[in-house]
Amino acid sequence: MAIEWQEEWVTDDDRIDAEHIELLSNVNDILNLLNAGASPIAISSSIQMLIRKSDSHFSYEEDLMSKSDYSDAAIHHDEHQRLLCAANIMASDLLIIDGGIDIVGIGKFLESWFTGHIERDDLPFFDYLSDHKTKGIY
Repeated sequence: MAIEWQEEWVTDDDRIDAEHIELLSNVNDILNLLNAGASPIAISSSIQMLIRKSDSHFSYEEDLMSKSDYSDAAIHHDEHQRLLCAANIMASDLLIIDGGIDIVGIGKFLESWFTGHIERDDLPFFDYLSDHKTKGIY
């Protein structure tokens, strides 16, 4: 149930691309834990690590948006916060779980977080950024 890196996700920003690949690896590690029947504590710990790495990554992205006067920066920031909040709730819920782990639900959330966010939110920004670099604006 691993998510494979797609070439269409390349942003041409080396740091962003490297971080996206690292985040994808973290997501796949969590999916592997889910499939292996790992403990809720182990899964929660891995989600918390993903949250920490994502928070740093999101800060860098938002800094780029601010420097380039990206008009949807506030919307993008809100989406980052929504993702982090949902992941924090998921990680916390795993620590107080009293039954089975919703493997499918967690997997779908992680896939949507990663692929959905990159395709829906990140790529339009990096297209914008590339266009502004080409025009010498940024």
